[in-house]
Amino acid sequence: MGRSVEKTEVFFLNGKRVEGRTTRTVAEMMTELPVRIKSWAEIPTGCGFGASGAGALGTAYALNNALSLNQTIKSLTEYAHVAEVVNCSGLGDIAAQSSGGVVIRLQPGGPNSGLWTGSGSRSQGFLYCTW
Repeated sequence: MGRSVEKTEVFFLNGKRVEGRTTRTVAEMMTELPVRIKSWAEIPTGCGFGASGAGALGTAYALNNALSLNQTIKSLTEYAHVAEVVNCSGLGDIAAQSSGGVVIRLQPGGPNSGLWTGSGSRSQGFLYCTW
């Protein structure tokens, strides 16, 4: 796994250059090649909507495809989850984003190691919320 900050060069969000710590961490874990990542988001960042998790997961999938890395879905979600934890940018978003639904944690852990249920495709049941 690559670790050089200097090699992962440029990150853009909505056309503007950004630091992109969480996305950078995913790229550095997955490749030593220099990369340029351009992302677009229609939700505000830094507001708790899971933008960093979506960016991390999207980056993992995009690099896997572009570089023909042949990683499993499990490893791609783990890269994104670790990047979120390391950068304190979100805890729990990746599990919901990778499963396509709402997550209720029953025990701590990442998307592949924790015990959870919810409404996603990998869930053990259904969740109905009303208020």
